[in-house]
Amino acid sequence: MRWDAFTGPGYTPQSIIADAQRTVNWYPQLIESGQGKNARFSLEPCWGVRKFVELPKAPIRGLFALNNRAFAGAGSAVYELIDNGTYVERMSGIATDQYPVTWASNGDAGNQLAACSGDRVYVLRLNTNVYVGAVTSDVTMIDYLDGYMLGLDINESRLRISDFANAETWTASQNSQRNTAADRWQHMIVANRLIYLFGSETSECWANLGSSQFPFGAVIESFRQIGIMNPFAGCNAGGTPLFVVGSKEGRGTIVKMNGYDPVRISDHAVAQTIQQYATVTDCRAYSYSAFDHIFGIFSFPTARGTWVYDPTVNDWHERLFWNAPLTRYDASRQLFHCFAFGKHLVGDPQGNIVYELTPDVYTDINAQPIRRVRRTPHLHREDDWITYPRFALDVETGVGLATGQGWDPQLMLRWSNNGGRTWGNDHSRSAGKAGEYTAHPEWRRCGRARDRVFELVTSDPVPYRIINAYLDTN
Repeated sequence: MRWDAFTGPGYTPQSIIADAQRTVNWYPQLIESGQGKNARFSLEPCWGVRKFVELPKAPIRGLFALNNRAFAGAGSAVYELIDNGTYVERMSGIATDQYPVTWASNGDAGNQLAACSGDRVYVLRLNTNVYVGAVTSDVTMIDYLDGYMLGLDINESRLRISDFANAETWTASQNSQRNTAADRWQHMIVANRLIYLFGSETSECWANLGSSQFPFGAVIESFRQIGIMNPFAGCNAGGTPLFVVGSKEGRGTIVKMNGYDPVRISDHAVAQTIQQYATVTDCRAYSYSAFDHIFGIFSFPTARGTWVYDPTVNDWHERLFWNAPLTRYDASRQLFHCFAFGKHLVGDPQGNIVYELTPDVYTDINAQPIRRVRRTPHLHREDDWITYPRFALDVETGVGLATGQGWDPQLMLRWSNNGGRTWGNDHSRSAGKAGEYTAHPEWRRCGRARDRVFELVTSDPVPYRIINAYLDTN
């Protein structure tokens, strides 16, 4: 019989006897037609990367694109990326700190690009490529709205602005000190002509109120008793701010803003996992859109976890880097993002390479294998023994490569008979060599158990797409 629950998201709560699901480096995709083989979801492989350009300095600290131009912050420099995979240095002597580079541009109004790093703002004139240098200090992150560069000073909890249509001039008096709450502002997201300002315990929205003295001010009814966990733990996902919550009551819940109101999107399992991380101060969030999906990505490098929210299916999966020498998962090394030259570009925060993120490559940073995992829900029938004569997968077959790893791609299945606490040996089946489209991976005589969890693992550089699973029981 068809087993719909196999192609699902991840959900691993504190107690694995409640649920043990895990989905790593696959993402669920809703089959909207309702036709075909009647599956509700398929499991699609998360994209791999190929090298786009190698830069002289490291690490990659941020990416930005506008009007088919792309820029990368790397070490103490900013480089313009050219569509043929080359680069030109545009800014030098950039101060560095533990935070990413943030970016803003006033487009045709001012023809300026601003990069913020190490509490300073640096400006490049886009029409002449003249590097102006540092124009102001005491700014931690920047954005743009209504002709003004916005600068957030998280040390003094101030919002600063540039002169109108001029990123090179920041009048000292053009700032506003936070006074609605005692916690300092930590993060800023501009979305839908609102400035979302997040403290560690509270948040509020500002808008252009048209004042002649300082144009931006608080929208009174927007104040909420919910804050952000730390700077850069939030992102703008297609016009919707997402962020990891910090408050007096705790941390770890991830929410989206619906207008002025926060709405929980993390399930209990994701929130509990984040709450258990020993270090969360290095959380970095970003988003991108592809194939009608909007992915909100929250990466915790020290804790070695990366969680991805997909509002298309309103669920979560993990994206992790397989550290083969240490035989362990690390947080994804695909960080930052911009879309330029028709390509999705991502940076390696541990190196000096900008990569193209693409669906037709099945290896990760440094050409490492992408190790994909799907761990199933519990299978049980009260306290009865269940026998498993057959397990089969409807997977894209005949995808083997001509040579090397993946010429005969293998699906490795193992199972646990005690709810996911311990595991048996791997049992491999072929997904079909090149052209073997009738391959049908199945496992027979899978034993019996009162509480069974299956786990499927793949690592070959081929397009593993899983449509259905079939499980016979008695």
